[in-house]
Amino acid sequence: MLIEAAIIFRPLLKRAETETRRADLVTSELEYLAAHDALTGLLNRGQIDRVLSVAVQEAANTNRQLGLILLDLDGFKAVNDTLGHAAGDAVLTAVAKRIQSILCSTSIGGRLGGDEFIVILPGLQKESEAETIAKQLLSSISDPVFFEGREIIPDASIGYAMFPIAGSNVAALLSAADLAMYNAKRSGRGRISKFSEPMRAESERARLIDSEIKSALPSGQFEVYYQTIHEADSDRISAAEALIRWHHPRRGVLTPDAFLGDLRRIGQMDALTAFVLGEAIRQVSNWRRAGFDIGKVHVNVAEEFLLKADAAREVKSLLAAHGVHPSSLVLEIPEETSLNNPAVVATVEGFHAAGIRVAVDDFGVGSVSMHHLCKPAISVVKIDRALVRDLHSSPECKALMASMAGMFRDMGKSVIVEGVETRQEAELLQAVGFKQFQGFLWARPLPAADVLSTALAIQPKVA
Repeated sequence: MLIEAAIIFRPLLKRAETETRRADLVTSELEYLAAHDALTGLLNRGQIDRVLSVAVQEAANTNRQLGLILLDLDGFKAVNDTLGHAAGDAVLTAVAKRIQSILCSTSIGGRLGGDEFIVILPGLQKESEAETIAKQLLSSISDPVFFEGREIIPDASIGYAMFPIAGSNVAALLSAADLAMYNAKRSGRGRISKFSEPMRAESERARLIDSEIKSALPSGQFEVYYQTIHEADSDRISAAEALIRWHHPRRGVLTPDAFLGDLRRIGQMDALTAFVLGEAIRQVSNWRRAGFDIGKVHVNVAEEFLLKADAAREVKSLLAAHGVHPSSLVLEIPEETSLNNPAVVATVEGFHAAGIRVAVDDFGVGSVSMHHLCKPAISVVKIDRALVRDLHSSPECKALMASMAGMFRDMGKSVIVEGVETRQEAELLQAVGFKQFQGFLWARPLPAADVLSTALAIQPKVA
């Protein structure tokens, strides 16, 4: 009976052993998949969080340093958009292999998600070791990746931070490395940045001002001031430029230099441009009902607004809503605006076709090509204060200004000289052929009500 039982049950026992081994393999595979990124094979975000917690605790217990590197690929979205996600996956896989090839047995690499990677460096003796590895990573990652006959050259921004100097816990250390990485990204492609305390202070300042800016527009803290533009021969007001001011609840009245950079950083320039346009066009209508014909109102438009496909239609709608003729509006574009961008050119030509005048602002200090000024869509040129400052002491500057006055007159362009502050400057400019001025000699930027009272005092009301 024992022999018969052995004959009967031996195959069953072997099958059970096989199934047990198979179950163990499946369990092992599932555990691996749960801990690793499916594409790159590096540790995934969940596992990295656990490993980093253990590494920080170990560094604290042994009183040793720990390095943390964050790495983000620059321009990776363009790879996916132009070459497809398969190309993007090839780049991510290649980057992961390069990270793994550089790390020693005690270091740990992971993928946080998207195109962001992390490297944990336990047991460092000194900070320079983290910098050395960061440089090796940057050099290796920038090697070409070949995909279906195409050469793709990855770029990366790398930030690193050290425990315990940059942070005494996981959250603080991650935040510090993240700040360093974004500092590298802001500084340009292919950079390495080490965390420093001023980065944390700047981050807190940016967080606070971001919150303040986002609430400023809906709560009515922004106000449009106006600086008048005058005719040289009579001082008559011929136009006014709309200039934004922020009535900050803690810091008082702020000029654009104090906040435009932050507005652009958080993507609010388009909203601010639309606000100023609406306010300025409405004010033209209000002034005329009060008996004051401003002539023209100038409004600065950001490049973000010019890139909108419906920008010209939006401005025409505002003009129609307030009964203001398109010829009463001059849109000023900064001289650094890319007039080689087809989208910007299309918008500018759309303004011109609608009868809205376009001016190049701050001419003489930027990089706008004279070629662009030959286009009929650019009908006004505003000359920067920098060319006025040395007019009385530099014969060369005087000759240059005289040449520009004649050139733009022959081209049929209107010219306004900005930043005129003294009567001597005004007389010299008038002598070489300029006819419209803007500056403190006549007026500082004022609220709309003050502009109206001043204007009615020096020139007659319209009939």
